[in-house]
Amino acid sequence: MTHSRMIAVLYGVFLASLTVNGFVLLHFHNFMNAPNEGDLVSEILRVHAMPLGVLLGALFVPKPKKSKVPPLLLGIAVAASVVWAVLLGTSWFGYPVRIVASSCGDTPGVEQILTRRAGDVSFLIAAILTYASGRHATAD
Repeated sequence: MTHSRMIAVLYGVFLASLTVNGFVLLHFHNFMNAPNEGDLVSEILRVHAMPLGVLLGALFVPKPKKSKVPPLLLGIAVAASVVWAVLLGTSWFGYPVRIVASSCGDTPGVEQILTRRAGDVSFLIAAILTYASGRHATAD
């Protein structure tokens, strides 16, 4: 697979994660008040902005014409990105029964859980995004 296609596949994974989190937010919006919903929308966008922005920028980095990505590397990249997306999606578990949209005293809300979890699992995608945004693909 070419480097550009790898970027497109990874972009699709992160865009799907953004979309799923958006739909979950829409599903639960009746349980939220307006400020909480706005904060959650901002946080969901903020968490997904970095990987989507890096991958979009990576499309403009000059690469050799026929740069190929080894299948094993592609599999690892997609798997790590999917794990990242699933772990972020688990931030919603327990809402609205056990957790609320924003923090309430010592109990973190979805917004805080999403922020913390995004930081905790960012190592999964850091190397992938570095590779995707660089000129490291080999030419055949």
